[in-house]
Amino acid sequence: MPVIRWVAVLAAAAAMAAIEANAADCAKIALPDDLDGLACRVAKSGIVAGSGSALRYQIQEYVDDGASLGAGVAVFAVGADEKTPPVAEAAAEDARFNKPVQFRNKFGDFLDLGAETHGTGQFPLGRLFIGRDKGWAPIDVEAWQDELAKRLPNGMQVWRGPFPDYPNFAAAAVVRQKAKGGSIEDNEGYAAMRLTLVGNKLVIDKAAWQIGIDGPCAVMPDYPRCNDKGAH
Repeated sequence: MPVIRWVAVLAAAAAMAAIEANAADCAKIALPDDLDGLACRVAKSGIVAGSGSALRYQIQEYVDDGASLGAGVAVFAVGADEKTPPVAEAAAEDARFNKPVQFRNKFGDFLDLGAETHGTGQFPLGRLFIGRDKGWAPIDVEAWQDELAKRLPNGMQVWRGPFPDYPNFAAAAVVRQKAKGGSIEDNEGYAAMRLTLVGNKLVIDKAAWQIGIDGPCAVMPDYPRCNDKGAH
């Protein structure tokens, strides 16, 4: 095996050893009042995808009497311990966090700390950061969700989601239109959005919706990854 490859293997092994050594301890992050003071356990830890092994993450669960009441995630530079402040963090009640992802597009480098609520609603609870001044600055991800609610026609509302796809600056949602004629069931469909960055917030660049349609690609043919069936 070439020396360079050995060095890469040893470096990766050292990084994972550091993660495993620290995995038993929850890093200190800011918590909502209802989670503050609860017992914390580390659910997952590892290298942040897309970071080139420069960042690692720790997903936490906050429990009371064995029941999980919320979750959080902390992101660190590889080599930092849990006493070092994280470079990015997020926490929410009734949440489950995905593994963080770093990605790049024409606007810059981003760190996606994705999360959603438990249950069928699957409302987004995560945070998004952009790389600025050798650090990570938060992006407003509430504005586009508020804008979607205002754009939908009267009687239509988001039923599940919206489901953000921040690496592709897109989002989709299951919507329902108030039924006419006293029908018990509302009519269901999909909304699809393309997003863009304005200042420090994401806004809707393009949106479409249709009742009776299943999936964002049927609503918006140029929705990301539709041609390779990555979205449906």
